[in-house]
Amino acid sequence: MFILGHLGFGTRLAQGQIKHLPRKAFWLGCLLPDLIDKASYYTLSWSTGLQGAALPLIHGTRSLGHTLIFLALCWGLSRYKHPFFFKALTWGVVTHFVLDLITDQCTGLPHITGISHIPLLWPLSGAFPTSPHPSLSHHLLSIGHPFFIVTEILGAIALLKG
Repeated sequence: MFILGHLGFGTRLAQGQIKHLPRKAFWLGCLLPDLIDKASYYTLSWSTGLQGAALPLIHGTRSLGHTLIFLALCWGLSRYKHPFFFKALTWGVVTHFVLDLITDQCTGLPHITGISHIPLLWPLSGAFPTSPHPSLSHHLLSIGHPFFIVTEILGAIALLKG
């Protein structure tokens, strides 16, 4: 799922929980795991010329931002600092994880199916999954898969109705 899918479906999934929370903080949480992990991976890959398993620790676009440890950090911050902001952010991250799990099962793409739980349970699950995409441009081209086209359109509709 990409931006509009995460925002639209995420908003629908959590609508009862985020009714009185700042929407922008929630939307940031919907995208934050990807903003952290995709930027980290592609920056590291570009700066070193290495990719996938050749990189230390971060082998792909789902790593530290896609872990329960990261979710616990967001939740912990909601208990002490700016509770409304971090509670909204935490709900956004939760919906991101749920939607990634659903996406992995629905796409049927062999390089994606079933990888969501690997970073989620890190470090118990071992190493982070290796990126199936050789480059950022290849990754962006995957939006041409029918599942991603449909979820982006439906996500946009959900946002417009929301």
